[in-house]
Amino acid sequence: MIDEHNPQEQMRHEMQMERLLIKDRVIVSLLFVTVIWTVKVAEVLFGLNLSQYGVLPRHLDGLWGLLLMPLLHADFGHVGANSVPSFVLILATLQFYPKVAGRVIVGTSVTSAGLVWVFARPAMHIGASGLIYALAAFLFFSGIFRRETKAIAVAMLVAMLYGSMVWGVLPIYPDVSWEGHLFGGVAGGLFAYRYRWTDRAIETDEEWDDQEATSPYNTH
Repeated sequence: MIDEHNPQEQMRHEMQMERLLIKDRVIVSLLFVTVIWTVKVAEVLFGLNLSQYGVLPRHLDGLWGLLLMPLLHADFGHVGANSVPSFVLILATLQFYPKVAGRVIVGTSVTSAGLVWVFARPAMHIGASGLIYALAAFLFFSGIFRRETKAIAVAMLVAMLYGSMVWGVLPIYPDVSWEGHLFGGVAGGLFAYRYRWTDRAIETDEEWDDQEATSPYNTH
């Protein structure tokens, strides 16, 4: 039992619960990375061609990719390149926006793949990079739409870590699904706007305005 009249005991309990939640979020993020590696290893060991289940624009057979695109990769180098950013961005989404994280991760993945199916070149599109761009965009634009200290700090961190990803939306390399990157970013921005009022920090807009009013650098 927790003594509700003992602030220190309450704080210790809250810290323990937060540590457990962080552990669970790390496990979920690692699970995704484990799945994409397992899929690739199984594909090589058993001589499978799972890439055929990616997104093939405007073909009914390509609709499998709406669900499977993030799990399929061309080679081990492709999986390796997507592993760390996938882990970091899924963990960040779970940590900072827990109430909508599941909907954002699944929703942006399916939305970006759907846009690829409708608008992209007639080629097979595979890989988790669309999801990576979606989550990076969600975290970045959430900072812009929410006007919260926490959200802005996360957005700035994402910009510093993954700002160079912006070049990936340009058709520079013919064997890279730049459309997946582009529509991933679009999906992330749309979901950031859609959920801009959910999972808000304790700090309110009024408190933000008060801070601006009392700031020595205020130029109003």
